[in-house]
Amino acid sequence: MRAGSRFTDMRWTRLPMVVAVLVGLAGPATVPALASSHAPREARAVVATKKVLADDFRWCKPSTSGCTSADENHRTRVVVGTRVKWIYNDTECDAIAFCPGHNVKFAHHRKSADVKTDGAVIKSMVFNSVGTFKYWCTNHVNQGMTGRVVVVAG
Repeated sequence: MRAGSRFTDMRWTRLPMVVAVLVGLAGPATVPALASSHAPREARAVVATKKVLADDFRWCKPSTSGCTSADENHRTRVVVGTRVKWIYNDTECDAIAFCPGHNVKFAHHRKSADVKTDGAVIKSMVFNSVGTFKYWCTNHVNQGMTGRVVVVAG
């Protein structure tokens, strides 16, 4: 039938009703997942944050005066649901013109873009499952810029 006909107009006016029926048939288990993603800001759980510093071609705690070779394969321990932020602070990399900056790469995750701006967040990620997650800077993995996040139950 041609566009604008009575049949076509009636079909589009019933579309919301068809969608509502299909959602109802899918069961109540799928509805809360959709609703929770649009929860008001006040209703969302507060996520704890832990920072990891990129300095001297290593990862370390931001509370230290700087990373050292002892920080190779730096370990960050967090509980499930914690956000980890990797922060750029590397005057050694800044001093080298051809240093591309740092990134954070996990197996099976997309690489974040190279960052070379002091204080910038290189990557931010919430860990929702228990386990040990190894990561590295793809530009400096051979120099020991590796780490792991150990996630434990709360």
